[in-house]
Amino acid sequence: MVLVTAEGGLAQGVIEDLDFPTSVVISKDVDWSTVVHNVGGTGGLAFGIVNEAGNPGDIVVTYAGGETTVSPGYYLRLYKMDQVYCTRLELAGMVRFLVKGSYTMKFWGMHEDAGTWTYDDQQTRTVVVSDIPEPEPTIFEQIVEFIQDHPTAIAASIITPIGLMYIERKGR
Repeated sequence: MVLVTAEGGLAQGVIEDLDFPTSVVISKDVDWSTVVHNVGGTGGLAFGIVNEAGNPGDIVVTYAGGETTVSPGYYLRLYKMDQVYCTRLELAGMVRFLVKGSYTMKFWGMHEDAGTWTYDDQQTRTVVVSDIPEPEPTIFEQIVEFIQDHPTAIAASIITPIGLMYIERKGR
């Protein structure tokens, strides 16, 4: 991959690393992280999380102790100003999807020029959001199910020790 420095000494954001889930359970917080590298000059450097138009619903991004809801057709920009050449913007947080379905998510490495933000790099992920899975049965529920499925085995396991105790007492 050949990277070209932005013209005019502006910052230029390239996504070096992106860890974002591709399969999640509805309404469950999941970790994400990224590294955006400034391969240009000094300026504003950002990472954009894009909830594409046409996606099934809102997402909630948690970052630095705050939560932001991002509706379909909008994006969240996390940025730092005055970033010099070769600076890396390392970000991590949580994301929660509020509606079941398949989402096309885009991620932007961005720079700022005179108040306007432009993306320099883009990555795309498809995220499949499923229903809440059934909880695992408790040990008690597993025992009850076993008893219902195997009544003869349960009867034998109860009757056999009683019969042996009777035989043992009778022999005394």
